[in-house]
Amino acid sequence: FGAWWDNHAELEAGEAREQFADFIGSAVTEGIQEARDILGALNGLTPEVDDKISTIADLIQERLEQFVNSE
Repeated sequence: FGAWWDNHAELEAGEAREQFADFIGSAVTEGIQEARDILGALNGLTPEVDDKISTIADLIQERLEQFVNSE
């Protein structure tokens, strides 16, 4: 985050955290979708695997929200 914020020094702390979380969250969401697509193509996306992926995605989202709300 520090290096990212150095490149966006015009932002206040709260706004910087929000934008960083949005940036990282989008990348994570894209990666998760790509993983699901690959596993689906390989017939490896079972309901159990999909549930675990969803659980991990939810945890990541929670952590990003905690990061945004921490000062």
